[in-house]
Amino acid sequence: MAASFLHDLWEIDLEEIGEQVAPAVTEVLSSRIEKLHEIPEEKVEEWFKKQVEPHIEAIRDFFEELDLLRTRVLLEQAIVTAVTALEVYLQDITVSAVKLNKFIESRFHEEIERELGRRTLHETSDSREVLGLAASRSFTPGRPSDVRRHFRRMVGKDIILTQPKDARTLNRIVAYRNVIVHQGGVVDEKFRSMAQYTGRIGEPVQLTRRRVENAIRFIEGLVVTVDSEIRQTRPPKK
Repeated sequence: MAASFLHDLWEIDLEEIGEQVAPAVTEVLSSRIEKLHEIPEEKVEEWFKKQVEPHIEAIRDFFEELDLLRTRVLLEQAIVTAVTALEVYLQDITVSAVKLNKFIESRFHEEIERELGRRTLHETSDSREVLGLAASRSFTPGRPSDVRRHFRRMVGKDIILTQPKDARTLNRIVAYRNVIVHQGGVVDEKFRSMAQYTGRIGEPVQLTRRRVENAIRFIEGLVVTVDSEIRQTRPPKK
């Protein structure tokens, strides 16, 4: 999977790198080691340290850097995938909720009228799904204030991102995704401000496994809450 990510994102092929590096490494080390037969026994250790060990260290450094690159790509891809999955889910659950529940549809009457257009009508022949698609386009799933307001309207009460710290957390997660997708992972001033990031502008963004795991857990919590609340939503009693 790492090889696939490297190839897709930066056209880096691990197998191709190995094929190109191996002959050069073999030639260098073989030529050095063959000379051992010409060296007095008492000087072999000294010669080995001088002639062979630097090449071994260089190879080790190369693969350590490659491993860091692989790890960074995997962590970045995890953030991108998690945020994209959240946005798709929030829109899909809106489509389903509006499609299956007329009382939820009524809560988005103005939004549906505003968003309903020829593009939406041509996407599906299911009239209920058309309404759901229109409602799903009435908010920006990557904007915490929009998400909170949207689902408050859907279920009739605040259910997610009710605390300022939660809104800030989602803002930071989305900011990481955006800087990776739109800036190639290079820090800019906008990202620093949104994510409260302390790294330098112009350098690759630094991600830790712990930060990524925390982000994924946070997103999972949002999804579980939204799903549970929508399943329990019933028409208001008259």
